Amino acid sequence: MLQSLRGVALAGALAASFCVQSADEEALVVTATRTPTRASTVVSDVSVISRERIERASQSTLGELLQAQPGVQVTSTGGAGSATTVSIRGGSGSQTLILIDGQRMSSATQGTTALEHIPLNQIDRIEILRGPASSLYGADAVNGVVQIFTRRGEGAPRLSAEAGGGTYRTAAGSANYGGRSGDTSFNLNAGHIESDGFSATRPGAFGFNPDNDGYRNRNFSGQLARRLNGEHELGMRVLRAEGRTHFDQANCDPTFLVCTNDFDNFLDQTLTSYSLYSRNRIASNWTSELVAGRGEDRITSYSLDPVAATVSGQTFATVQDQLSWQNSVALGSGTLLLVAEQREEQVSSNTVAYTVSERTSRSLAAGYQAVIGAHVVQASARRDRYTQFSGRSTGSLGYSYEFTAAWRATASAGTAYRVPTFNDLYWPVDFASFYVGNPNLQPERARNREAGIVYEAAGERFSVTAYHNRVSDLIAFGDAPAPASFDTTVNVGSAVLKGATTRYERRFGSWTVYASYDALSAKDEDTGRYLIRRAARQGTAELRYGDKRWGAGVQLVASGPRWVDQANTEQTHGYGIVNVDMKYRLSPEWSLFGRVNNLLDKDYELVKGFNTPGANLFAGFRYAPK
Repeated sequence: MLQSLRGVALAGALAASFCVQSADEEALVVTATRTPTRASTVVSDVSVISRERIERASQSTLGELLQAQPGVQVTSTGGAGSATTVSIRGGSGSQTLILIDGQRMSSATQGTTALEHIPLNQIDRIEILRGPASSLYGADAVNGVVQIFTRRGEGAPRLSAEAGGGTYRTAAGSANYGGRSGDTSFNLNAGHIESDGFSATRPGAFGFNPDNDGYRNRNFSGQLARRLNGEHELGMRVLRAEGRTHFDQANCDPTFLVCTNDFDNFLDQTLTSYSLYSRNRIASNWTSELVAGRGEDRITSYSLDPVAATVSGQTFATVQDQLSWQNSVALGSGTLLLVAEQREEQVSSNTVAYTVSERTSRSLAAGYQAVIGAHVVQASARRDRYTQFSGRSTGSLGYSYEFTAAWRATASAGTAYRVPTFNDLYWPVDFASFYVGNPNLQPERARNREAGIVYEAAGERFSVTAYHNRVSDLIAFGDAPAPASFDTTVNVGSAVLKGATTRYERRFGSWTVYASYDALSAKDEDTGRYLIRRAARQGTAELRYGDKRWGAGVQLVASGPRWVDQANTEQTHGYGIVNVDMKYRLSPEWSLFGRVNNLLDKDYELVKGFNTPGANLFAGFRYAPK
């Protein structure tokens, strides 16, 4: 295992000895600046997962796909559909902002987005921004942003589809119809996934039930846009995913004197995101975009009262109405960004009565990026006002210098913050767990600095980024003020997240070699102990071959151990898993594909007591006319 990690590190260390150019040099990324920007002029540490890479992931979940990305660690509590959180650079899941086509679709009670229910068939590409981004996006972008772009119509209208099946009685299929006709573009995509799964928990774990915990997902997305006079565009986007997940849990009566693990617990969760936009060219150098959208997260978890023999469901729902007006103005060698936003959050539950169930934030932001010869300057500032907190100001400043046509250095600094969830603030007195929310909580605050070096030449790219992020006013469990005997949430201490990410990619002929390596130190600054569920070392190595007919690849994803408890007395084991994939094109329209995840059937844990998939195969066909 350790040798595998050293091998990944060595691949990155040897990168500078080669001389080639990245084919993605002129690719455009949006998340780093909120406007389409050439990747070669972005100061921030950003990576893109293309549609081609998503198709290679086959039966993998979104969490498994992100798990192999630089600077990203994932935790999940079982198989497909199980709760999944994404950590960037050692932060918590709630310190990573997830966007769907620019919209939030998170739970305001839990503080995370249910990535486990977002199927890969709906995704066109994913952009991962590492580092604080509150000065562009507001709350929760403490350690990074993951933005998911859904599929949209391009080219002549055409139908595409794929279907397949595999291990755990998994079956999946999707169909897509979209394209452009004159000044109108459209896209419709529908999919279905079903799997019998495996037991989410291990023997001895709390709530263990040996039955298989299956999963079902139905999903749909749509996009429609109309160009007017060549200068203006009106459009709409919608995404809906409905998931049913079976899981293990102890089921107790209201007195907690009688409990059983035999009930097949399950939950239903629906995610919805839709938006309307108007994109207008006000002047030759001025583009304006007005977007109104709504994100919804609704989850109902079903449990058994073993005494009354009744099944009941506990529901939590979040609705976020979002309004954004963004303006981009070209000024000389740079672009000025001006943004005004408003977001209204509402929560509800059939079992929990929140004393406060809604809040509003209003925001103003400005940014500027300029390319002046060999210099790139990027700056942004933002002011957010919440109905529950005083105003929050954040800012960032980045600079890069191109030494030669191939080498450039980058440096940046920025601040960020995370707001407490409604559970943190307003959870009512709970006699079962002796816990109560704390309405006096303040947001967590972060201050980050980083520096990097990038090499890009024909067919080759190498980068190293080192960072240091101090997060203060951490929200954690503590004692409620006297005379209460309950636990509550409090702002305590700080954490220091520091490390480095190394990436290397080289293309030669039909072959591609890729490697990444992360070194991370995530510590509680007061106790000196490591934060739980963070691996100090992780890496990925990949070798691929592709021509007009064949495509194949082998991938190694390796991770060091993770601490289980805050006292740092127990760790999960490190692991290395091997994935292989293959594609064969039968004709210009038809192709066969297959993938084996965890080829060597490695037994490993991401969270103590919860299973992960063993060796699993998925194969199918794809119809995709050009």
